[in-house]
Amino acid sequence: MDPDEKSELLFLERVLRYQENSLSPEELRELNEELRNDPALREEFARICGMSRWVIEAAATPSEKQSADGRRRILPFSLAGSWVEHTGIAALLMLCLGLAGLLWVERADDRWRGGVARLDSVSEDAVFAESHEMATEAGSLLGKGWVRLDEGSVRLVFRSGAEVTLEAPAALGVATPMRSYLEFGKVRVHAPESARDFVVATEGVEVVDLGTVFDLEVDLESGISRVEVEEGLVDLHLGSRGSERQIQPLEAGWQAQVDGAGEIVRLESPGSRVGTDEGERESSLLAHWRLDEIRPDGALEDSSGSGLVGRFRGESAAGQVRPGKTGEALAFGSEGYLDLSAHLETFADLESFTLSAWIRDPAERVGILFSLSDGTAKNRVQFNLNSKFLVYLWQDQTSHWDSIAGRVEGWTPGQWYHVAVSVGPSGVRLYRDGELLTNGSVGIQIGTRFQSPAEVVAPSEAFIGHIKQGTARSSLRPQWFGGVMDDIQIYATPLSHAAIRTLYDNPGEPWSPSSREALADAVR
Repeated sequence: MDPDEKSELLFLERVLRYQENSLSPEELRELNEELRNDPALREEFARICGMSRWVIEAAATPSEKQSADGRRRILPFSLAGSWVEHTGIAALLMLCLGLAGLLWVERADDRWRGGVARLDSVSEDAVFAESHEMATEAGSLLGKGWVRLDEGSVRLVFRSGAEVTLEAPAALGVATPMRSYLEFGKVRVHAPESARDFVVATEGVEVVDLGTVFDLEVDLESGISRVEVEEGLVDLHLGSRGSERQIQPLEAGWQAQVDGAGEIVRLESPGSRVGTDEGERESSLLAHWRLDEIRPDGALEDSSGSGLVGRFRGESAAGQVRPGKTGEALAFGSEGYLDLSAHLETFADLESFTLSAWIRDPAERVGILFSLSDGTAKNRVQFNLNSKFLVYLWQDQTSHWDSIAGRVEGWTPGQWYHVAVSVGPSGVRLYRDGELLTNGSVGIQIGTRFQSPAEVVAPSEAFIGHIKQGTARSSLRPQWFGGVMDDIQIYATPLSHAAIRTLYDNPGEPWSPSSREALADAVR
């Protein structure tokens, strides 16, 4: 990115923050000064803010305001065309210049009055450091600056809604409603949906909150940051300031220690947290179809020991064998699928599960990866993909469909991809090639419904790569996966991100507690 492009992006960011009323008084003064001295910036400011026609009319001269028939005329506004001329331009530019100050005065009456955060509470034993720069009384508004605490604790509520509790001794930099910096000490952060992507940065890591509760502690002497996620999910942006950062998701129950250079020096497995990784303490593998040995009758053995034999339908299985990601694979063709309906009750009884598979060359329009319905409105789920998304859809007890979709950058012909969906009480997570695409809570409106789910008219079936009935608002017609699959695994628990990553890194090998221990050892 050249310097001009970078400068334009920085200006755009400031204007957008101005519209969100998140500029500090100092930043607002700086913006006003730049607008006063640069006509081009004033024009760009007007365009970004979407100045309405009454602004243009207010800037016009009296003669311009009246048409020949004496009626009021509003001048057209187009940055591609000519700008308001004569004395009108001066009025318009002054109006643009004064608009920031005008709206700031109007907005200053709200409870934040330009503050970045509020000092919500102060413990009785709290002692602020001599270098503390801001107010110390509970209820005070805070702008940019440092909260330095020698003893006790304080609670800050950022304008974004993020709640941060700081325990002494500590130093926390307050930057914006969505960003802070922990020099040393300990904070506990709760970020509601309004504060999704709230950041607490340290020397070696930026902890990006994805709507969760986490603890972060920075040791003053070693500079090591310790992150523990109590609820939900965070992204760790690893790397020291000025270096290229890598992203590592961290789930509930997991802890990570990161040094000042942005390297994970320790990764600790979760404790006994129901609904996250409890099932990973023991092998939770329910079914594993390696797709290496296919009987003449189309039967596909389950190597997990559960005896959940699948049966290939629709095309000659022997003729569909292909070189796989590991061993052999199965080309599903235009009408082939794996029928698991004989084990429908086993799958329908699952309250949580994970499905992973290696895939290649899926159908161009919609590729069905998995579908299940047990004859009720409770257990109807679909896992599919198209050129832009990986999608999980489900139907609740009120027959309401909901979905979550993770964006992908297409599917390159001939390339193998690992896909997975993890479903549990804490939500749904979608993965491709070991990377988290998206996550969301079950039972509420999440995701954008970019397509209608398949309509199951006579449901009592479980398929890999197929759904019998067609789509809503159209004639009933079947849909298939259409590509090549290998190494399909189903677990009776929602696997963690670390487990999914291990499946991606070790094609053909199932996840087990020993896999988790090996992963933890690898990063120590």
